[in-house]
Amino acid sequence: MISELVPVKVDPATADRAFWNRFHEFRRIRHAELWPDDPIRSDEATEVHMTHPDSFDLREFFEMSRDGEIISWFWIETVTASNPEYETNKHLCWADAYVRPEYRRKGIASRWLGVLAEQMVRHGCTVVGITAVHDEAHAFLRWLGAEVKLEELESRLDLTKVDWSLMERWVQEGRERSPQTRLEIYDGGVPEALIEDFAVQRSAMLNTIPFDDLDIGKIVVTAEKVREWQ
Repeated sequence: MISELVPVKVDPATADRAFWNRFHEFRRIRHAELWPDDPIRSDEATEVHMTHPDSFDLREFFEMSRDGEIISWFWIETVTASNPEYETNKHLCWADAYVRPEYRRKGIASRWLGVLAEQMVRHGCTVVGITAVHDEAHAFLRWLGAEVKLEELESRLDLTKVDWSLMERWVQEGRERSPQTRLEIYDGGVPEALIEDFAVQRSAMLNTIPFDDLDIGKIVVTAEKVREWQ
């Protein structure tokens, strides 16, 4: 019964293999629904990402499971005091929830609201941001009373239909118009010698993004952050 589902906090750093088996099965179901045409991150990379200590962002993970399978998953994220964005972003948190399609419309997602409120109080957050992708998510957030603050449009390019001769002409024209400019591609991360300048330029660029009515503080990328990401 749905009433028997209990939110349980998960610590990826100490989770056993049984957890990872059901989590990977769950995330593949989610990926197949929301991003069917995209490659999925490997199990190994996912585990490394979720267990790696993060000095700048705090994440809390929760599951509702039954009979060896995850029915619903929830996480919340906010900045830590060591994050240079802390002063302008400490009131904000970001949350994410997903319910397996066959268990929807049974009140499972609403059971995360108590967990969300508890975590917001615990971490001193007063505003939560949630991304909605499919119709059920939009309906749930409308029921909750959430307001649309930022809408995103994703455009995709079918590389099999690209006019490559046109691309080559653009490349050549670009070289002629701006001979002092060059494109450098680094496979495997930003070289150490460039990290400081890269962090400054990335901060400047990210803070020019139009965020509509979204409540968001200053975005600060530092060399230390880049190293940790890499």
